[in-house]
Amino acid sequence: MKVVKLLIGDRAKFHFGNYKRELTSVFSSDSLFSAIINNYALLYPEKTEQIIDKFRKREYLISSCYLGIDFWNGEKKKKTIYFLIKPFWRIGRDRNEENDDDLRKRKMIKKLKYLSLNVYNDLLNAWNEEKGFFEYDLSAQFIIGNKFCISNQEVDDLNLTFEEKRKLADLNFIKEYSTPKVAVNRITNKSEAFYYENNIELSYKKIGDYTLKPFFYFLANQAFVENKEIRASLNLLCDEGLGGRRSMGIGQFQNCVYEDITGVLSHEGNKYISLSIVFPKKEEVDNVLSYNLVKRNGYIFSNGGRAFRKKDVRVMQEGSIFNCKVEGQFLDLKPEGFKLPHKVYLNGNSFLIGFGGGK
Repeated sequence: MKVVKLLIGDRAKFHFGNYKRELTSVFSSDSLFSAIINNYALLYPEKTEQIIDKFRKREYLISSCYLGIDFWNGEKKKKTIYFLIKPFWRIGRDRNEENDDDLRKRKMIKKLKYLSLNVYNDLLNAWNEEKGFFEYDLSAQFIIGNKFCISNQEVDDLNLTFEEKRKLADLNFIKEYSTPKVAVNRITNKSEAFYYENNIELSYKKIGDYTLKPFFYFLANQAFVENKEIRASLNLLCDEGLGGRRSMGIGQFQNCVYEDITGVLSHEGNKYISLSIVFPKKEEVDNVLSYNLVKRNGYIFSNGGRAFRKKDVRVMQEGSIFNCKVEGQFLDLKPEGFKLPHKVYLNGNSFLIGFGGGK
């Protein structure tokens, strides 16, 4: 499995939103697919349909885009921690054996949103088939800012002092901020509505001898990464950016690098977690065990012409769980009356990891 890292500068700003106009720090696989294809079309317009067909046939697979942290000691990178979204399934102990302290831990676990790859790996190993849940205590691991969970071993590898560990636990490298704006009428050139524009800002942090540098990344299969034209479109994506407000310089990256990932997420089993959004086929719906639905809507802007509203659909969010290898499907969201000679795709293919069956 390959990791595609999108490196960012200090105090980098992004606008990743959802249909509720809420900010998020996860850039979903369908939006990432659209960004990659749009940039590919700028470079190789005559080959775009061929690349789309490879995604449709599942020859190319990508996950959603998640956060990670590089720990730098001077000019040397000491450690990299990748985060994934917490699964939509119960994690903890048997509730018949719980006490007041366990209730406090459950509330702590409920606040967690992201788990490091090492924690994720241990969690998958802790699946209890008989009881039907992950028998694993996330609260016993190291928690950063009430949202991020990393393993105690990962912290021990950094050789931090007690005060430095406390500083790491209180770390908040993601900040939401609002900027006052005024809409201007394009025809009359007069000021209209006053509003606030919300974005997120990711900052470098200093702890002891380490500089913590956040980044975004996504997982992909070998065939996707080996395509040189795909790599060219990813390099262009760094300049073009991801998310909203890109015309203001928001959402850009410094560089794109590729790494291998070994020793984690290599499980097989009779159950699967998706690390991408999924739009299952009709015959796959009965295999869904746990999920959260999110809405996909909005407008299509092509060649600077009239905007068309896309068809509204609901997809299953990252972290959804299935009892077999569902594939998902491609959708064409082109609305009626859309005259331009191209389709509007939503990539609803799954990116799965198994659990419940050992290595």
